[in-house]
Amino acid sequence: MNSDQGGRYDLHMPRGGYFLVLLLGCSSVENFPFGTDSSASSSSGTGGGKGCVSGQQVECACSGGAKGTQSCKSDGSGFEPCVCGSTGVGGAGTVGSGGQGGSNSSVGGQSAGGQGGGQDNVVQLSLGLAHTCALRASGSVLGWGWNDFGQCGTNKVQVLLPTPVAALSSVSEVALGDRHTCARRNDGSVSCWGRDADWQLGDGQMKDSATPISVMGLQSAAGIALGNRFSCALKTDGTVLCWGYNYYGQVGNTAACAGGSFGQKPTAVMGLTSVAQLAIGGGEHSCVRKSDGTVHCWGGNSSGQLGASSASSCSGVQFSSQPLAVSALTAVGAIAVGGHSCVLKLDSTVSCWGDNLFAQLGAVSNDTCNGTQPCSKTPIAVQGLSSVAQVSAGGAHTCARLKDGTVMCWGANQYGQLGAQSSDSCFNSTPCSKKPVSVPGLSSVVDIAVGGNHTCARKIDGGVLCWGWNEFGQLGDGTTQDRITPTLVKW
Repeated sequence: MNSDQGGRYDLHMPRGGYFLVLLLGCSSVENFPFGTDSSASSSSGTGGGKGCVSGQQVECACSGGAKGTQSCKSDGSGFEPCVCGSTGVGGAGTVGSGGQGGSNSSVGGQSAGGQGGGQDNVVQLSLGLAHTCALRASGSVLGWGWNDFGQCGTNKVQVLLPTPVAALSSVSEVALGDRHTCARRNDGSVSCWGRDADWQLGDGQMKDSATPISVMGLQSAAGIALGNRFSCALKTDGTVLCWGYNYYGQVGNTAACAGGSFGQKPTAVMGLTSVAQLAIGGGEHSCVRKSDGTVHCWGGNSSGQLGASSASSCSGVQFSSQPLAVSALTAVGAIAVGGHSCVLKLDSTVSCWGDNLFAQLGAVSNDTCNGTQPCSKTPIAVQGLSSVAQVSAGGAHTCARLKDGTVMCWGANQYGQLGAQSSDSCFNSTPCSKKPVSVPGLSSVVDIAVGGNHTCARKIDGGVLCWGWNEFGQLGDGTTQDRITPTLVKW
């Protein structure tokens, strides 16, 4: 495990982190995980019967406090009836990962007696660097995978199967960072657990905890999203608060490397209002989509992931502690952030920018960053991809859920995280796919989530499947064997 000056833990991750996304149901967008996690998907509060964009999905309420989705009719005249057990819209980390926020990334597998947990079905999945969490309709949370700082909500170092997080109930959203986790409760309060070396748990103590502890002074949270050692919340008034690691201005205030401080408590991001969606990557940056459809990003910019020029630099790394408008970007429905950035556009296509060392942008890029490494400093369209309902960005791979319920992925594939064989070779002879490839045998998917080097999908019947890197049991199948094909989570 290595750590660069910015503090990103690489841990078998090619570059960048995973992403997490958070949607505040305001404007109409395509479905994009708390990821933990992090996905871009369309969101729009309640569907109602008003006009909409064909293919658009919005969150709707189901019994027992659970969330479902409504899809726009093909003629755009209004929404279909609410489909419950499908996890709202949106997502993070995966752009399109979960409903209201960031790390939410539900992935579905086969339905099979109780695979989704019986009547207490999984309604959201969120993926972190090497751990995974699931939110059930009852408001309880399960965690599994790497647990060196208690991020799975238990004192075990490694958790190979879904395990309940104790003393936690009435949860409406869960989000994952690299090695910490947060949950938003129905009353708008937030609790976090796991690593706290940089105040990312929000209690001002710098004390790791395997038990959820309340974030101080935070109320009226509409969504949450976590990154590498920092956390953010979108409030109901459209403002964003962040706390934790701030070396490159990730908290949205003066960067610590430029004389600023770390975020010991939730603090408002400078000059940011009217936010409709928040997305955080596992690397060093965050992005928001505002209610006017514009996208703004801040934090580290070493690979052009902010989509705009930043004048500040620390230790040779470009950054901006103030949100910058992404250039040449219109008609955005949702955003997703990993080590790179992506948007799901209203025409159901996807554009990405930032690091392209492992073909995670899904297109040839003409810029170079960090010397000679391929990147794109402006959004470029993913090639051969259309009819997209949700996008999720990870450490160095990206996945999209199509409107027909199938999934396509591209980028790094050294652990099988694309869910399919790939024939291309990227940096350092790493297996990859330079264009989207279909995940074989996977259909009826209503939500996807992408983590550091693993991927999960939730099906309409509540079943959950995961694949990719499994060194710490983050796939939830009871083993530590990497999987190239979607594998059922064992409950």
